[in-house]
Amino acid sequence: MTGDRDLIILLGLPRSGSTWAFNVVREILKASAHYASSFYAETMADCPPDAFLATGPIVIKTHFCDLGEDLIKRGKLIVSLRDPRDAVASEMTMFGMSFEDCLGVISKSADGIMRRLPYGPLILQYENGDIGSSETVSSIATHIGYPINEDTSARITHMLSRESVQQLIADLQSTGEVSPDECASMYHPETHWHPGHVKDGQVGKYATILTDKEAARVASNNLLYMARFYKEQITPRVSLPAMIEFGDAKAGNGYLKHGFSSIEPEGVWTCESRAVIQIPLEQPLRRSLSIRLLFTPACAVLPGTETTVRLVVNRKPFPKRVYALADKDAMVDLCIRDSSISKWTSIIIELDFDDIKSPSEMGYSDDHRKLGALIKYVALESDPGAS
Repeated sequence: MTGDRDLIILLGLPRSGSTWAFNVVREILKASAHYASSFYAETMADCPPDAFLATGPIVIKTHFCDLGEDLIKRGKLIVSLRDPRDAVASEMTMFGMSFEDCLGVISKSADGIMRRLPYGPLILQYENGDIGSSETVSSIATHIGYPINEDTSARITHMLSRESVQQLIADLQSTGEVSPDECASMYHPETHWHPGHVKDGQVGKYATILTDKEAARVASNNLLYMARFYKEQITPRVSLPAMIEFGDAKAGNGYLKHGFSSIEPEGVWTCESRAVIQIPLEQPLRRSLSIRLLFTPACAVLPGTETTVRLVVNRKPFPKRVYALADKDAMVDLCIRDSSISKWTSIIIELDFDDIKSPSEMGYSDDHRKLGALIKYVALESDPGAS
């Protein structure tokens, strides 16, 4: 559909600087004497009818990127990232939207970004200062195949600086091209700047806007995205004693490394014969480590089955445990006394299950997950008196 025309797609989490990057591309192409068809679209149906009839490059700004594989693989992709908690907070304050609505938009966008990573995008990260820098302008120009000199890069950087864009938006508001309402969703058709679009660029603003539960929900809903780009934000080092809870809006979900299913209100189900929890430590352990693990064995929801599990802690195996229907909630207490644990930098808990089955295999439902246990929390303690 694009023929030999260059196609540039800017996929960004809302409030991640994607509009800045969109305008950088437009200015680079102008500097190279190319007129671009530039617009916002999430699907092919959103594209202007005449967009593919002109002869210049095509520039598409998108947040979800449901444009079709054939189109996407032909283009140069640029992705802009931001901590989704900050993105939700910023979206709420900019547009006056509810938390639930913003969470849905940001989560959908993060999913779209994760699906498009195999296409080799240039990645811009809000927290790294990529948005607004002349180095980024030059990197974008090289990535899209329209390299520019340092003077042009400096000019574009100045034109799209925070102060310049704020003045441009004020001028557009004075002429009626953009609404004077700071929360309006109306945007300028060429530049896509909204009223109140450019704020202070603060990182970590979610802490003063979202509740702890809301922040945890955003992280939980976007675990793959967070684990890829913001790993340290969801797996902070833990000081003992600690209670780490799992489930909807719980802060511990980032420590689930392998063999777990989707997050549920009361915990997270294992869905493979081996599941792994990894918890990095803030300080060295003493010679004693106590672990308490609370979970619901699958036999509690699959009558006629038994749940057999062996726990392994940092390669140290413990005896197998067998649970039957009556064991709705199981609590396992482990104690390790060994001088070698003082060298541990993290605690790795493995759950190895024997002969796990899915509800569909047992004829109870269409659920094909091979369930082992619904993990609810793990409590850790290192005896401060041990030496």
